[in-house]
Parts: sequence; C-alpha cells; structure tokens
Amino acid sequence: MRTSKLRLPAILSCIILFGLISSNLSCGRNKNNSGQKNGSAAKTEGQSGQVDASRLSHPFPSVLLKNLEDRIVPSDQILDGKNTVVLFISPTCSPCSDEIKRWKPVVPTLPPSFQVIGVSADPVAELALYVKEQQINFPTYSDPSEALIDYFKISTYPTIVGVTQERTVKFIRPGYSGSLTPSQYMQAF
Repeated sequence: MRTSKLRLPAILSCIILFGLISSNLSCGRNKNNSGQKNGSAAKTEGQSGQVDASRLSHPFPSVLLKNLEDRIVPSDQILDGKNTVVLFISPTCSPCSDEIKRWKPVVPTLPPSFQVIGVSADPVAELALYVKEQQINFPTYSDPSEALIDYFKISTYPTIVGVTQERTVKFIRPGYSGSLTPSQYMQAF
C-alpha cells in the first residue's frame, strides 16, 4: 500500500488560498432563537455578503434613528445635503473595528461637502460605549427599529453605503475589504 505525503508547496498553496478567500472579512447578522434579528450576536467569519442592487440609484429612505443621547433624529437631517459614507457596524464585529480605524484619520480631512456616519442596530447605551472605546470621531446612530438595515437587506457587517448630496444611493459594499481605501470610496461619488 502506498501512502501519499503532503509536500510543503501543497501546504503553502492551501494556506495562501485560504488567505485569499478570507481576505474579505465580515460579521454575519444572525437571528436568535425566537427568529428575531440580532446584530449584536454577530460572529466573525469570512463572508462575501449579499447586496440588494435594486436600492442603487434610489433615494435614501427617510427613517428615524437615535443619536447617542437617545434622541430621535430623522435621517434627512443627518444627511444634511452632503455626500455621505454610511458605515453599518456592530460592536461585536472585529472587521467593523478595522473599517473604523481606516476611516478615523480620513474624517478630519474631508471637504465640507462630505461626511461619514455610523449606523448600528445595537441599543444606544451599548453603541455609546463602543464609540467611546473605539474613539470614533464621526456621528454614530442607533437604528432601533432596524429600518435602514431592513431596507438595504444588510446581512453582513460592516456594510458601506454611499449616498449623494441629492440623497441617492450611489454604492453598497458588504464586508470588510482591506484592498479598498477610503479615498477610493470617496472617488466613487
């Protein structure tokens, strides 16, 4: 009987292939035992995520969000006529933290016609703690009714949505990608 041995090049090829597959990291959006969506119970794994392309070139929805002071704020007021990058994040998502780290140095250098905001389905208290821990330097809002999350059919965190000054959805990108820089997202406007 002949046994085959794995050679070093074959092992290295498998490791490289795994690295390429998992380079687009994200956190999945799970449902709890009662069937309700639970963004804070997200697990970290490699996922490609789905995009609802039917939302592209459509108006950003008018919904009510909560700021970190637990006050209701209309999304129209948040957009403020600026090109907006919306980061959909969750405090339990490691790739979300990586995405935030990439945007933090960019935010102070943005022209007045651009802004970055964060949106999470997590409760305000939990989100406020996360903002403090991560030292997030852009406005972050809770979507307690998950209106935006449902509208965009978000199943993967982070998800980045670009919205023009006219409130038109320009792009939707699910999952963390180390190959796309904030400046590339900004050029998409």
